[in-house]
Parts: sequence; structure tokens; C-alpha cells
Amino acid sequence: MKTNLETLFIKACNTIMNEIGFSNVVISSNNTSMVKGDQAFTKQRSSNELLAMLGFVGGFKGQLLITFPDNVTNPFVALLLQHLEMPQGDESTHQMTKEAIAEFTNQLGGSFVNQLSLVSIDCMITPPTILTGNGVQAMLPESDQDYYFGVSGNFGNFTCVLAIKNSKLI
Repeated sequence: MKTNLETLFIKACNTIMNEIGFSNVVISSNNTSMVKGDQAFTKQRSSNELLAMLGFVGGFKGQLLITFPDNVTNPFVALLLQHLEMPQGDESTHQMTKEAIAEFTNQLGGSFVNQLSLVSIDCMITPPTILTGNGVQAMLPESDQDYYFGVSGNFGNFTCVLAIKNSKLI
């Protein structure tokens, strides 16, 4: 039986988004309309101010790449901090924003690995890496299969890409 990584990732993402206070979120799979190198995806990535990445090792290898456009990062973090009842610094607290996104990425990766373990695929995650700046882009590693997801809520929209190597094993 082939594992449906798409379904497991959406379940993991829904779980984390609900746990951190985003209940009216829509997670859509864009795999039928986006392929690696798709111009729409490339164009969207060119205006991002923040990229979050983490790796998967073990039962398969791969990466999770989350792209936050410049108009989404601050609203996402502000709503997250509000839900957690944490004091909000001014919007220039760049380090806190990076740490909040890194923690979100870590939780999402951990939730996905937990979903994988339920279908007997053992993986671990690497620590997240955060890149910021105008026009920041990341190259996806060589992969066998890429999955694209749009995440929309009252904070705006961001994109998740799951790039899997040796997907024939799962």
C-alpha cells in the first residue's frame, strides 16, 4: 500500500494550525496545477521576505520549505503571539519573528513526522533554518516528488513545499 503523503501533511498542518489558534484555515493541495519550476510558483517566491526550511532523514529524505510573502509574516506572527497571550513587541522585533516562524516550522515538521509514524514510517527532522531579506529564494533539493500546499487564513496566504527524495520507498 502506497502512503499518501499529501493527506498526511494536510492532517499535520491542520492539527498544528488548530493547536496554535488558527481555526479558520484552508489548506489546499496545488499539486495538480503546480509542477517543479512552475512560473507562478517561481514568481511568488521572488517577493518573499522569509523562507523557513527543515529536513527529513530516516525512512525517507526530503525537505519542507515554507515561503512567507512580505505581507504575511508580521500578521501571522502577531496573531500567533496574541493567541498564546504573549506580549507583542513592535514590528521591528525581527529576531522574535524569525524565532516564532522557526518554532512553527519545527512544530509542523514534528506533526508530519508523527503522522508518518502512524503508518510505520520512521523519520526525524533537522532543526529549522530561516532566511530573510528582499527577494530571498531557495533552491529545492533534487527530489523524486514535490508536493505544493497553499495555507490561507485571516493572516493571508503562505506556501509549503514538501520535496521528497527516495519516495519509491514509501
